[in-house]
Formats: sequence, structure tokens, C-alpha cells
Amino acid sequence: MASWREPALATGVALEAVAVIAAIDGMAGLALAVHLGSCGGIAVGLAGRLPAGRAAGRLAFAMALFLPVLGALGWIAAALVAPARDHRPGPAVVRTPIPGPEAARIQAGRSLPRPGGGSAGARVLAARRRDDPDAIDLLRRSLADPDEDVRLVAHAVLEFKHRLAYRRVHEDACELELAPAGRRAAIHRRLAAAHWELARTGLAEGDCLAHALERARHHAQAALAEQPDHASLLLLARVELRCGTGEEAEAALVRAVERGLAPAVAAPYLAEAAFLERRFDRVHHRLAAAPAGNAAVDRIRSYWS
Repeated sequence: MASWREPALATGVALEAVAVIAAIDGMAGLALAVHLGSCGGIAVGLAGRLPAGRAAGRLAFAMALFLPVLGALGWIAAALVAPARDHRPGPAVVRTPIPGPEAARIQAGRSLPRPGGGSAGARVLAARRRDDPDAIDLLRRSLADPDEDVRLVAHAVLEFKHRLAYRRVHEDACELELAPAGRRAAIHRRLAAAHWELARTGLAEGDCLAHALERARHHAQAALAEQPDHASLLLLARVELRCGTGEEAEAALVRAVERGLAPAVAAPYLAEAAFLERRFDRVHHRLAAAPAGNAAVDRIRSYWS
């Protein structure tokens, strides 16, 4: 409270006592005048004490005026209970701390990402530039990641890869309809390879996978009908192996070798075909003809040795 307001309040209380004595002695005019002065002093003194400031002072004046003694005493008691007003000037600029990402997660009630969450997000982003089965498998597993950001990025990357793959198929199919006879074999081969990539990488699943393998077989056979070559035969053999038809795959591989495919390249696929045919005696023999240096083939060869 300001130093001059305390004397004003004390003077108001004293004047109220004088007004009471004057009223008792029958001096109504003097009592009224002194009461008005008392109300003013009390109002000025309380205005610096109560949080509402001037509004509280005006209300205290009215109540002290119309409720002599009781009104003043009530407001004085309220002033003693209420905390004093702070007359110091406030800061010109108020700085409000803004929580960082981790604090925001805690305040929002969200769980913190598990250790390595950032690396998971980085791997998902890196998978966008990869078209191997491991990358697609990583993206599919990331759809169940606890971190919502990782799930959203994985979904977006998978959706992008789907659109890109099917757009290529659509463009080649449109080109095939207008292509002359001399170019149809190459377009059929591209369509077979595009459908095979959908199956190989894992972008196609369930019924879509069966459809992709069926279209890959169809276009590979169409390319062979137009222009027989070992590349289309090898692609057809890989499709047959994925479908589990070992005999058809072996027949295509034998024809591919006859048309110039290196026997060492065909050997691992021939071993797989023999395995599907349950001809285990041929698996070891055909793996032995496969070139060394391929880690996957070397592991399979060591298993059958």
C-alpha cells in the first residue's frame, strides 16, 4: 500500500467515530458531513489495498455511505484478508517458454519414441530409393511402428512405389496397343519384367500377386512367340519357379541355354527346379556348376554339400 493511503484510511476510521458521536449528540448535519469525509478517506485507503483498485474504492465508498460503521468495518476486514496490490510496474515484454518436441510429446500425453526411432525413420526414407524385396519388407513392417511419423512415411513411400510401378505397366500396355509388329516383342518383354518386379519385390500380395505372376507369364510367352530369345526364356523360368511349377521352369531354362544363356547362370535356377520336382539327387550336381562368389549360392551349395 502506498504510504499516503494508510493515513487516509486511518483518518477515515477516526472520522467515522466522530460522526457516530455527533449523531448520538443530535448534531445530524455535522454527523452527515463528517460521515461523508470518513467514507472518502476509507475509500481512498482501500483502493490501494484491494486487487480491484479504483472499482473496489468506489464500491467501498457506497457501502460505507449507506451502511454506516458496518459497511466500513466489512471493507476494512476484507482489505486485511486480501493480498496487497503490487504497485511495481510490470515487465514491458513477457517471455513465454515454448516447449521443444520431446516436451510437447510429454505434455500431450504421447509416449516417447523408442530408442532408435530416428534411425527407423531414416531407414524408411532410404528405402524410397531401393527396389529390392528387403526394402519393401522394411516398409511393410514399418506400417506397425509405434512412432506415428514412421508409419505415415512408410505408407507414403509404399503408395509412391505402387503408383510408379502400375503407371509403368499402364504406359507399356497403352504403347502395346499401337505398336507395330516389329516392336511388340520388346514391349511384351518390358511388360513381363514389370509384372515380375511387382511379384519379386513384394509390392503385389494375395490376389494381386497371383495376377501379376499370371500377366508376367502371359507377356513372356507372347514375347517368345514374337521373338524367341534367352532373356525372355530366363524371365519365364523365374516366373514358373515362383509359381512352383518346376518342370515348366526347367524346360524354359534348357531352351534358354540352347539359345545362348550361360550354363553357369542357369545352374542355380535349374537346382531350384530340381528341388521343386523333389529330385534332390540333381540339386547338388547343378549347384556345383554354379559360379563361385555369389553369397546366396555359396550358402546353398554349402548346405547341400
